[in-house]
Amino acid sequence: MRTVEVFNFRYFDLARSRWMTSREKAEVTVFRQQYPDAFPLEYTREERIIDDEPLPLEQ
Repeated sequence: MRTVEVFNFRYFDLARSRWMTSREKAEVTVFRQQYPDAFPLEYTREERIIDDEPLPLEQ
């Protein structure tokens, strides 16, 4: 198991030529791959627990 921090972001959309707010939350590294100038919004931080272990198959 691991814990991941996700945020909503503000980013500059070149197609619309304006600043936008993301609808979905994402990790900082994931979001900055597409929008390098993006920054996380304060007070939108959320911790998500990800279970890396696969579930056993029932037969």
